[in-house]
Amino acid sequence: MVNNVITANPENVEHILKTKFENYPKAELFISLLLDFLGQGIFNSDGDLWKVQRKTASYEFNTKSLRNFIMENVMVELQMRLLPIFSGASETDKILDLQDILERFAFENICKLAFNVDPGCLSGDATTGTEFMAAFEDAPMLSSQRFMSALPIIWKVKKLFNIGSERRLGESISIVNKFADEIIQSKMEAKD
Repeated sequence: MVNNVITANPENVEHILKTKFENYPKAELFISLLLDFLGQGIFNSDGDLWKVQRKTASYEFNTKSLRNFIMENVMVELQMRLLPIFSGASETDKILDLQDILERFAFENICKLAFNVDPGCLSGDATTGTEFMAAFEDAPMLSSQRFMSALPIIWKVKKLFNIGSERRLGESISIVNKFADEIIQSKMEAKD
């Protein structure tokens, strides 16, 4: 049986994620259910491993760098991609799926911030970026379904035989990893 406490109170969130983080370990069950997707990264680790990863990330993601990113990249994305989509739709009376467009907008900005890569989900052919975006949405959703499994053996058997939701999870993780590997490879080649 999995017991949960959910909070949205900002003071509680700060207490849990910052002030007293060490008091709230993730537990072996949590880590094992998300291991396929998250590995042992910052979102799926505790203790010293988490501290090392947090320290490393803090150099890259500080208040000043985030503010600069927003001022530079998000404004460009707004002006060059998002607003033209809205303008074009208003001129042609085209109906837009606002949720889809805003998800693509957010995803592009996250990819630029985290990977310094433009997936082109709002413009261009966007096939690679769109496939990665769909996989990046599916993988956490499918991983989190493991928490709802009445009997953990069910998802484990599905994983063993590579069927159903576990097959989809594996395919999604494969797409995410391939995208990440391509980014790493291109960065290494650019360094050379």
